Amino acid sequence: MKSNSKGASRKGFTIIELMVAMTITAIIVGVLVTITGSAVDTWTRSRNELRAARQAEAMINVLSKDLESLVVRSDRPQEWLSAILTPPEGDEGRSTNAARLVFFTAATDRYEGQIGINNVDMGGDISCVGYQLDWKDPVSVGSQQFETFVLNRHLANPDITFENLLGQTDKTDPARSLDSLFVNGNPTTAFGGFDDDMDQDRNFVCENVFQFTMVFHVDIMEVDGSVQTQLVSVSPGNDGMEVFRVHHDSIQAQDTIGAVPDAALATGVLTAVEVSLTVLTDSAIVQLRENPELSESPDWLKKNSYHFSRLVQVPRK
Repeated sequence: MKSNSKGASRKGFTIIELMVAMTITAIIVGVLVTITGSAVDTWTRSRNELRAARQAEAMINVLSKDLESLVVRSDRPQEWLSAILTPPEGDEGRSTNAARLVFFTAATDRYEGQIGINNVDMGGDISCVGYQLDWKDPVSVGSQQFETFVLNRHLANPDITFENLLGQTDKTDPARSLDSLFVNGNPTTAFGGFDDDMDQDRNFVCENVFQFTMVFHVDIMEVDGSVQTQLVSVSPGNDGMEVFRVHHDSIQAQDTIGAVPDAALATGVLTAVEVSLTVLTDSAIVQLRENPELSESPDWLKKNSYHFSRLVQVPRK
């Protein structure tokens, strides 16, 4: 018997075909990973910048409103504004560029915003407000797990301002300077100041503000009648001031080595304040908790921070 069957044909991939297919697949996967990684990095940077911008906006908007309502009167002996170079308490040297700011303002949220309400609004229109940067947990006092830079704002209602702060300052007595009275209280009365109140949760403005710098614009009248604007920065370094004070009849400033700048500054008029701040990302704050020395690295700061500023015009006295 004669068999005429044909051998079954075999179908499949050759080694070369498999290698080509694997190479193409690897290229496609590599491109997808690169695109995905780039998209994730872009999203992360955008998210960090957006969050930093929101923190900066919260601070600058609140501070701008207070400065735009700054009260400085030449007919009443008084220190009206005080800016002191004050590193955040408890931050172990993470930030050296911060200031405590205290001044008088016609704040729109005095009396907790209930202006004109009987038995709440007592008729006062001048409040004292203080800004201070701390290193702490924004909500859980005493916790070290979520510490960050927190900017607080405390507003003293007009009644407390009138009774304990207006007319109480003294140029010659450091204990009776505006910032000392606001923080520590009046040593001649039972007024205890707001040191314990400043970092309360209700005074929270924003977080992750690593540096807080102010540049004061002071107009000085020259002998020939021209006006020159002098910029005075409250910041560390050779060009920065440690103290800046506005009195009813003069302006005082002192640098970080104790020297007093040009006497012409004393006769100047404050016209504007440039507020500058550096906001760190959340991931940078986590790193900074573990290693405070990272803040000394310019490259690290450049990679993990965002800078914002605004020039605020203030009322002339």
